[in-house]
Amino acid sequence: MSERKLKAGVVGLGRGAARMVQEMAVSQHTELYAAADVDPDVLARFHAKFPAARAYESIDQLAADPEVEAVFLSTPNRLHAEHAIRLAEAGKHVMVQTPMAITLDEMQSMIAAAERAGVHLLEGHSLAYMNWVRMIRQIVRSGELGKLGAIQIHASNQWLISVRTPEDLDPAEGGGVIYRNAPHQIDCLRLIGGGLLKSVRGTFGTWLPERRSPGFYMAYMEFADGTPAVVTQNSNGYFSLDDLVNRRLSAAQQAPGVVERGAIRAAIRNGTRNDRATYVEMGIGRSLDYGDAGTTAAPSEPSDAGFADYDLPPGMVIVSCERGDILQSPDGLYVYADDGLREIKLAQGGHQFIWYLQLEELYNVVVRGHKAFHSGRWGMATMEAALAITESARTHSDVELKYQVEMDPDFDRVYSIEPVGVTRFS
Repeated sequence: MSERKLKAGVVGLGRGAARMVQEMAVSQHTELYAAADVDPDVLARFHAKFPAARAYESIDQLAADPEVEAVFLSTPNRLHAEHAIRLAEAGKHVMVQTPMAITLDEMQSMIAAAERAGVHLLEGHSLAYMNWVRMIRQIVRSGELGKLGAIQIHASNQWLISVRTPEDLDPAEGGGVIYRNAPHQIDCLRLIGGGLLKSVRGTFGTWLPERRSPGFYMAYMEFADGTPAVVTQNSNGYFSLDDLVNRRLSAAQQAPGVVERGAIRAAIRNGTRNDRATYVEMGIGRSLDYGDAGTTAAPSEPSDAGFADYDLPPGMVIVSCERGDILQSPDGLYVYADDGLREIKLAQGGHQFIWYLQLEELYNVVVRGHKAFHSGRWGMATMEAALAITESARTHSDVELKYQVEMDPDFDRVYSIEPVGVTRFS
């Protein structure tokens, strides 16, 4: 007897939901049953593209639908807590788009509401679902390279000068790179390191006058067992680490991208950049050619695909152990050990894709009764470390963490990953 489909809804049809909507539409396990958005034009474009799904004008209308079992919540960050609580009280399981909420008090209220209602609250859109992050965790936990020594994650990209709405940039609205990007880095390092961070010492910078929003941060974090971790990001759009990590481009090949990003900054400075109009075009109504989202890789050009940028790595990740180092390769991972260098090649896209995997976790939790690995408490622990960067910058001191949780060891069984090939270099 085949398993039933999960009837799922989406609340908030902006850019953050577009990839998940595509994934739900082709999922074998989940039915794109309903969606809600307060913008009638956005809702109309959604209904034109997915006519079989119910379209609601408010979250309350969707929450009142007894057929909707679970909801992917992608409303503005400042509304995550209010909306998650409303959905939980209506008996809906909720997966919340990163960042989980604005404050720790909000997150605690969300968790409490879900527990009172007997529903699950999950953190969604975590880059820790990525295949190479899970493989790094497997290698570390296997002990083949000895004890974990340190984790470094360095990012340099153009996030700050990309298409942004005002709420994308305002920390009071959950904007800026500490809310938007740091959780992805921290989720990855917490998964690799086990989850239990102890303290954070960090700072941030607001350097681009035309974008008065944090575009840089740097933090030193320490796990409960003493393992150190460093996370950095510069999103002002000059040097792009993607040129180095993913494409191995020469300086001549990188130059056109540098010039293009310079033109974007110039448009921002002279006021000719219309972020709002472009943002709308990148929403649900835009024609996205992802083929069968659940079984194919993402498009090769993130700037053209619109949403593939969500699936890029959180930066250059270097994991050092007693007897070796691990970092990304173009097709998976490089492992440097005493017996030489090998590349572990990993599957790309399909059932290794983060959107497929997070939707699968939602299905496993709700329909199959499995435990939630990226639970609300896991999400709050990640955001606690991200928010500590801002607090440490304010106080110029270490911030001790209180809400950290360990990743359940069963994660490695459920989310185990096998290489598609291994190449050894002498």
